[in-house]
Amino acid sequence: MLKRKVEDYLIKWKNRGKKKCLIVEGPRQVGKTFSVNDFARKNYLEQHYFYINFLERSDLVGLFDLNLDPVRIYQELRIHFAKKELVKGKSLIFFDEIQECPNVIMALKPLTIDGSFDVIASGSLLGVSYASVKSFPVGYVDRYYMKSLDFEEFLWADGFNKKSIKVLQTHFKNKTEVNPSTNNLLLNIFKEYMVIGGMPEVVSEYSVDKDFKKALVMQKNIIDDYRSDIAKYGVGRDKVKIKDCLESVPVHLFKHYKKFQYKHVSKGGRASKYENSIGWLVDSGILMKSSNVCAPERPLNANVRVEAFKLYLHDNGLLVGMLGEGIQIELLKGDLNASNGAVLENVMASMLDKLQMELYYFEKNAKIEVDFLIRYQREIAAIEVKSADNVKSKSLNSLIDNYGVSEGFKFGTKNISSKGSITIYPIYMAMFLET
Repeated sequence: MLKRKVEDYLIKWKNRGKKKCLIVEGPRQVGKTFSVNDFARKNYLEQHYFYINFLERSDLVGLFDLNLDPVRIYQELRIHFAKKELVKGKSLIFFDEIQECPNVIMALKPLTIDGSFDVIASGSLLGVSYASVKSFPVGYVDRYYMKSLDFEEFLWADGFNKKSIKVLQTHFKNKTEVNPSTNNLLLNIFKEYMVIGGMPEVVSEYSVDKDFKKALVMQKNIIDDYRSDIAKYGVGRDKVKIKDCLESVPVHLFKHYKKFQYKHVSKGGRASKYENSIGWLVDSGILMKSSNVCAPERPLNANVRVEAFKLYLHDNGLLVGMLGEGIQIELLKGDLNASNGAVLENVMASMLDKLQMELYYFEKNAKIEVDFLIRYQREIAAIEVKSADNVKSKSLNSLIDNYGVSEGFKFGTKNISSKGSITIYPIYMAMFLET
C-alpha cells in the first residue's frame, strides 16, 4: 500500500482540540477517497464512520436542498444509516464526490460551528464546482489540496526510507557532491518517475511487476476518464473547446517555443474563444498554468503578462500517456530531452506545483529565457532544466547580474556543483526546494 503525505496531515487535523471541517481537493484519481477511507479505518470505529458518496447515493443529494441546520442533517443521516452511531467526539462523516452535491459545501459552515463530529468533504473538479456555490464558507473550513505522488512518495513506493532521503537532502543543503553510483541510481529511478508519473493506481501496479506497457494503458485510461468528465461537466459548446485545449497541450510542449498559442488549438483560434476553456481545465486541476512575467521582480504576481503563459499536465505520467510508447523508450534510454524536452519541463513544473509554488517564467528578446522563476528564501530565484552536459547558462548569469535575481539553479543530469550564485543539481533534487 502506498504511503502518502496526506496521512500525517489527517492525523494532525484529527488531533486538534477545536477543528474546522476539512475539504480534500485535487484532480480525479490522485487518491483522495482511498486516503481518507484508510485514515477513517485506522482512527475511527466502523460503526462511527459515515461514508456518503454522492455518485453512489444520489438519493441523498436532496437532503441538502432544504435548510442546512446541523441537527436536521444528523437526524437524516441516522435514518439512512440506521446501523451506524453518531457519537459526539468519536464519529467521522465523510462526504465524497461533492461535485455532485455542491450544497454540501455551504453546509460545512454550520457543521463547523456545531462541531459535534469530525467532517471531511472531498471531490474532483471542485475548482469548477465552487462557481455554482452561492456562498463559500471562507474561514470555516480547512483545505488540503492533494496531488499525484511527488518524487519522495515515489521513492517510498520503491523501498526508500525517510532517513536515506534525509541524507540526500543534506547534500542539497550543503551543495556537496553525491556519490556517483548513488547519483546514477537516483537518476535512473527518476527516469522511471518521468515515465510512470505519480497517479496512485499506476504506481501501485508498476511497483508490482515493473510493466511499462501496462502503465501506459492505465495512463491512457485516466486521460479517457478526464475526457469523460469534460463531456459530463462541461457546459454546452464549451465541451468541445475544453477537449481541444487539453489535446493541444502535448503539441505546445513539443515545440521549442512552448508558450500557449491559440492558433495551435484551431485555425484562427483566439483568446476570446478558448480562455474560458483553459480556465475550466486549470480550475479542475487537470492543467497547471505558468505565467509569463514582464520583469523578474517581487511580487511576481504583480508582473504577470496575462496574454502569455504555458500549460502543463498536472502529472507527467499522463503527458507520457498522451505522447505514446515511443517517448517511454526514449526517456528510459536516457534521452531526457525527448520530444524537445516536453516531459522534462513538465516534470519540473509538476514538482514545483507539488511544493505549493506558483509557476512563472521569464523571457526577453529571445536571448534571455528561464524556464521557471520561484520565490525562494524570500527572494527571487531562477530555474533552468536541461539534460545537456553544457553547464554554462547565459540566461541565469544575466538575470543575476542585471535583474537582481538572487540565485540560479540548473537541474539536469550533472552532479552537484556551484559557482558564484549558480548551483547545478541532479534533477531529482528539485524535491528539496522550499519557499
